[in-house]
Amino acid sequence: MRKCYICKQKRPEDKISVCQKRLFFNGLYMGNMIMMHCNDNPDCIDIVHAAMAEGESRELAQLAVQGEQY
Repeated sequence: MRKCYICKQKRPEDKISVCQKRLFFNGLYMGNMIMMHCNDNPDCIDIVHAAMAEGESRELAQLAVQGEQY
């Protein structure tokens, strides 16, 4: 079982997908944003796609980078 970073539900591994994006600040590589999310929940998918887009919000980036332990 894995926990979705978006809805916080524990789901079977085949229902969780992982997205990763490299984070840069002023051209310097700062690390990766990794988000595990439900791959069958449209709400989770929409939030992850928004976070992975160029104009991601600070709140979503913080959720992935410094969120609670999973």
